[in-house]
Amino acid sequence: MSASPLRQIIALSIFLALSSATMDQTFVQDVRKDGTSTIEKTMDISIFANQLPGSSLQMMADFCSKTTKASCSVDTASKIITIKEAFAPGSYYSVDSEFGLPYTTETLTIERIPNDRFGQTLNMILAAANISDSGGVPALNLRSDNNQSAMVLRKLKANLTYTVKMPSAVAEAKAGSYSASIDGNNARFDLIEVLSQSQPMVVVTKETNVVAVVVIIMVIVLAALAYSFFATRPSKTRKKKAGKKP
Repeated sequence: MSASPLRQIIALSIFLALSSATMDQTFVQDVRKDGTSTIEKTMDISIFANQLPGSSLQMMADFCSKTTKASCSVDTASKIITIKEAFAPGSYYSVDSEFGLPYTTETLTIERIPNDRFGQTLNMILAAANISDSGGVPALNLRSDNNQSAMVLRKLKANLTYTVKMPSAVAEAKAGSYSASIDGNNARFDLIEVLSQSQPMVVVTKETNVVAVVVIIMVIVLAALAYSFFATRPSKTRKKKAGKKP
C-alpha cells in the first residue's frame, strides 16, 4: 500500500532535515548494459553541520573511511555527505529492451526513489557521531499524489536533482508532461517537477544494432555479387552460337 500524501511530506521533511538545512541534494544513477546500476546521493549539510559538536563531522568521515558496511564519504571541508548504493531492476526501477532494425531501444522506468536504502546508511553515519536517527524513512513512490510534497519543497526553496547516466545516447527523458534536460548519455531531472507530475521518470535510449546491420549488409553484398556473376556469365547456347562458322 502506498504512503498517504501527508506521510510522504513528513517523510520528505524528516529526511531532508536530517541531511541538509539548505535542501540541496543530488542523485546520480549510473546504469550498466546488464540493467544493474549504482545510485550516488550527495547531500550538502552546511547549515545543519554548524549545529553539531566540533568533532561530529570528523567522526562521520572516519566511519565512512573505515566501514565495510556502507559505501560513503564525508567531506569535512565542504560539509558534504555522499552515499552510494548498488541496485538491480526490481521494485525501484525496471529496464525493458526492444530489439529492432536498425535500433535497439532501452527504456528505463524509475518508479520509486530509494530514500529507505539511503536513510538506513545515513542513520549508520549519524550513529557513528552519536547522533540519534529519525527511524525508518519509506521509499518515495513517484506514482503517488506528490503535488503537496512538491509545493512544500518549492516553498523551502529546495534544490533536488536526479541524473541518469545510460550506456548509450538518450533519445527521450520525461516524467508525465515534464521533459528532462538531455546531454548525450545523460538525462537530468528536476525532482520537484517530477513530484508535481506524480508519474515515474522514463528514460529511452536508441542504439544502432551493429551486428544485425552488418549481417544485413553482408547478405545484400553477397546477393549483389551473385546476381552480377550470373548476369554476366555467358550461357551455353550463346557459346555454341558464337562457335559456329558462317
